[in-house]
Amino acid sequence: MQIDYLQTAKDYWQVGNFDLSIANCLRAIEVDPNLAEAYSQLGIIYAQVNDLDNAITYFDQAIALDPSYVDAHYNLGIALAQKGDIESAIASFEQAINLQPDNVKAYLNLGIIYLRCQDPESAAFCCQMALEFDPNCVDAYESLAGIFNTQGLLDESIEYYQLALKCLAETDDNDSITSHTGANIYLNLGNCFYLQEQLKQSLEAYQKAYSLNHRFLELEFRIREIQWVLEIRGLTNKLSDSTAKQTVLHVGCGSYALDLLHLAFRTPEWQEVRFDIDPDVKPDIIGTLTDMNAVENSSVNAIWSSHNIEHLYPHEVSIAFKEFYRVVKARGLVLITCPDIQKVAEHVAQGKLETPLYSISGGVTISALDIFYGWGLSISQGNYYMAHRTGFTAETLKQKLIEAGFIDVVVCREDLNLWAKAYKPIEEEAQLRLD
Repeated sequence: MQIDYLQTAKDYWQVGNFDLSIANCLRAIEVDPNLAEAYSQLGIIYAQVNDLDNAITYFDQAIALDPSYVDAHYNLGIALAQKGDIESAIASFEQAINLQPDNVKAYLNLGIIYLRCQDPESAAFCCQMALEFDPNCVDAYESLAGIFNTQGLLDESIEYYQLALKCLAETDDNDSITSHTGANIYLNLGNCFYLQEQLKQSLEAYQKAYSLNHRFLELEFRIREIQWVLEIRGLTNKLSDSTAKQTVLHVGCGSYALDLLHLAFRTPEWQEVRFDIDPDVKPDIIGTLTDMNAVENSSVNAIWSSHNIEHLYPHEVSIAFKEFYRVVKARGLVLITCPDIQKVAEHVAQGKLETPLYSISGGVTISALDIFYGWGLSISQGNYYMAHRTGFTAETLKQKLIEAGFIDVVVCREDLNLWAKAYKPIEEEAQLRLD
């Protein structure tokens, strides 16, 4: 009879009726107080509802009744790890492995714990042991890839992500490659390629991840970024008739840092010329966006403007864009990013005027108020260059660039920012526009 109660408990557990499942486990124990499986099932139920103390108690009771109960040791290890008792969790997984040396799941979970304990060598050993018993274990390949990634071994990480995908593709389950696991592997593979600046491969992996899981909304931004970078780099040889380096004018550059220059221009073919109003940041050229007389007509191949056009007064925007148009060469481009005031206003409408929206280096938080009027902390310290005086929606930014004479204008909305790309027409195109 007790087996019937236990089976009934499992049936209720399968459909998510935990109360009746617990009640039937307890009735099974009343019939047979030494039924270790009933105690283990109670542990599973309590672990699932995050009552870890009760889960651990029942797993311990199951093991006391049957010290060779592998699943109880394994599940106890998971509960102990979730509770933060790492040393005991390791002991439980090791005991499960001692009792069942080919327990792949125990090796994988033990590897996860070692990685959290900053012991990548032991973590990798556990994953390799899992593969020894199951050469097609996707989780083991994926975990090894992650371990190599944390060590900065990107080539090895890429190799193992690709092996994981190969195993997924060869599985009998046709839906495996479209699973959450498949999407995550493609995402992480794309990240590795991106860190190596293998942008085409990165783009392919990101697009595959996004096609499998549209909830990866941040991938829309990364995909757009890479597409623009590849477009700009592909045009490099078309921007000039000579073999000389292409020039990108970095307006509002601030203090020098390589990562402040957009990825598209971080290649040997491009030379950065730094332009700023503030002499303290030691720019190559000192000037303002509305007075760029120190820059000759049609002298640069591109302009990179990151979060500075919002520092202009509204009537100065058209002046600045005309200056951009004047100094950039024909078929040169301007690349701009600035706050999306429409998106920021949505936060204000929700009453989040001073609520932190994101953090920058040093843990400093930025609010909607900072985005509207400029970074308050910096301004309070006397840096009035940080004040904001205007704002843009996607539509107004696009229109102002078109009015300045630019063509092929594209503006994208991404989180709290706008991204704009526009080109200066060749003389024939400009004349057609005038005609």
